[in-house]
Amino acid sequence: NKYKVGEEIVDINIDSFSGIHYYLSNTYEVTFTVWGLTFRSAEAAYQSSKTKDIAERSIFQYLSPKEAVTKGLLLRKSLDFDEVKEDLMYEILYSKFSQNEVLLSKLLDTGARQLADENEYKDCVDVGKVLMQVREELKTQRKV
Repeated sequence: NKYKVGEEIVDINIDSFSGIHYYLSNTYEVTFTVWGLTFRSAEAAYQSSKTKDIAERSIFQYLSPKEAVTKGLLLRKSLDFDEVKEDLMYEILYSKFSQNEVLLSKLLDTGARQLADENEYKDCVDVGKVLMQVREELKTQRKV
């Protein structure tokens, strides 16, 4: 699906969280609080969610996205992580966008566009799908 903006043909879907859409990426650095901890990126929060040990989880507050991925690979995941990781991602992304008005406006400005980001990891969460769920919830809340 494409549409015309001036003389340029633009894809109606967002299929990469880079360039002007980098704010959608989990590696985009923005401060927000979830589970009583303040993180520098959604990636750091997500990597921390692999463990239920609060002391271990809190270390991720101070890590860059790249550092968080590296440290996250060393964590022993909680037994139920694979079953709850999509719910955890929802909490993270809801917190990221609901606590940052500029990012919230940008997310809502994506309207009904499909959001998808290619990811090299096969066992990860479909961030685009979760972002669309968060977008709908926040859009609904704004109307109230």
